Amino acid sequence: MNLVFIGKSGSGKTEICKELVDFWGYNKIISTTTREQRNNETDCLDYNFVSLEEFENLVNEGLIVCKTFYAGGYYGINKNDMLKNKRNIIIVDVNGLEELSELDIFDFISFYVDCDDMVRYSRQLDRGDTEEYILEKQKSDEEIFTNIDEDFDVDFVVDNNGNIDETIHDILTRIVDYIEKEEI
Repeated sequence: MNLVFIGKSGSGKTEICKELVDFWGYNKIISTTTREQRNNETDCLDYNFVSLEEFENLVNEGLIVCKTFYAGGYYGINKNDMLKNKRNIIIVDVNGLEELSELDIFDFISFYVDCDDMVRYSRQLDRGDTEEYILEKQKSDEEIFTNIDEDFDVDFVVDNNGNIDETIHDILTRIVDYIEKEEI
């Protein structure tokens, strides 16, 4: 089953996905972006970093879905990557979640990763974000995710304030429960 994650910056979406890829056999679909590469990121592993011109060419060729502009950069997902595997993981924003919901070619379970502001702040500092950038992202995220239960059609909300192993266990349990309900 394909998995889609949304959540505020620093909530742990990327770390959750790394765990599911490394230990549970999922395939991370790598987003394409025009934003600046962070010091701790690797091209073609964390993101496919491209120029604005390259990104626009991919869009014009119809290869990019879930196109969005966030915090100074364009992001999107290569449609072909979505069809290569049945156990994919994608991190998207709320617009991407809505667009994926409308695609007939991609079935998935969606998760909102919830996390307290102070925990997110600490994680963002640890990954090298500046305080100015963090405060800007937190303000933006607060506007976007004000009413998660009412505004977004996610299958599950998971708490990621504590141990990542507990979060992964919670996610895997919810996947099994979801699949069992679908088979009934």
